[in-house]
Amino acid sequence: MTRSSWYQNAVNLLGDDAICVFGDGRYALVTPCCDQIAFSLWKTQREAVEYKKRLSRLWCCGDCYPWNHYIVKLRGRS
Repeated sequence: MTRSSWYQNAVNLLGDDAICVFGDGRYALVTPCCDQIAFSLWKTQREAVEYKKRLSRLWCCGDCYPWNHYIVKLRGRS
C-alpha cells in the first residue's frame, strides 16, 4: 500500500512508533493514550474536530484521557 505524504509528515512529527488508524488528509487527530500514539488523518479540520468530539465521548481505549487528544495541521503538500 502506498502511503501519502500526509502520512509520512505525521510519522515524522509523531515518531516511527506512531500508528495510523485510518484516513488521509492534512489534519491529524492524535490520541496519545494506552501507551501508544495513534492518529487518524482527515481532509478538513471540521471533520477532525467532529470525530475528536465523538471519540472523547466514547473514549479510545481503557486508559483513555480524552483531554490529551489533539489535532495537528500537517505541513507540506500531498
